Amino acid sequence: MRLDSTILSPADEELPADIAEVWAYWESMRGDKMAPVWGEFRLDKLNPAALPYCNVADVVADAGGAKDFVFRFFGTKRSQIQGRDYTGCSVSEFMPRHIGEKIVNEFEIVINEHRPILVITEARTLTGEFLRYDFLRLPLSADGMVVDKILSYSSDDKPLRILQQEQGIDTYDYPGTY
Repeated sequence: MRLDSTILSPADEELPADIAEVWAYWESMRGDKMAPVWGEFRLDKLNPAALPYCNVADVVADAGGAKDFVFRFFGTKRSQIQGRDYTGCSVSEFMPRHIGEKIVNEFEIVINEHRPILVITEARTLTGEFLRYDFLRLPLSADGMVVDKILSYSSDDKPLRILQQEQGIDTYDYPGTY
């Protein structure tokens, strides 16, 4: 199955209400910096309904300077959708692998361009159903200048569950799932 993604600036788009709410909090904490300072950004200030759909990844460099991303927080709904809790895991462990690669590519845009992005992904299932899901990817920083964390948010789980099922990822054995 082919996933087609479009990368947009959230500032230039009319956002769904739930995404707009996360975006507005991020913007309010950013001020005149490139990104909010992680020590001041409070996940518990987000709408409690949004938090389970969030994840936060640390940007980690190895001795050779290569970047990796490790999830420091992986919301409960994200865990249910993906079939496991990725907290403490590298994005390279993400299944299916091509979705992990897609995430890395999107994270690299956030880091290299020092900007938030809205990722609109569209696909057609094996049964011909059209799917669309949106992800907000927001830079966070220890100093307000260098991206060292990325907050991701999407509450639209139906397309992701369908894609996971078609690709053989069983999300229904995760505790408390649907």
